[in-house]
Amino acid sequence: MKVIHDAKNKGEIRTSMTDEQIAKMFVSSSDGIGIRSILVGTDGPSMKRALMELWDGIYLELKA
Repeated sequence: MKVIHDAKNKGEIRTSMTDEQIAKMFVSSSDGIGIRSILVGTDGPSMKRALMELWDGIYLELKA
């Protein structure tokens, strides 16, 4: 959460969400993609690509 806190202090991201809420969003999204990849048999590179696309989207929503 220090990275999130520092990003807020630098003005890199702006949101009313707490640092903990943002951290949980990133962790929960990776958990969800991991479980889905196991269930549907997604390969590692596809899973990584899906995760990065989701994380980039979340970051763009938080970006100041």
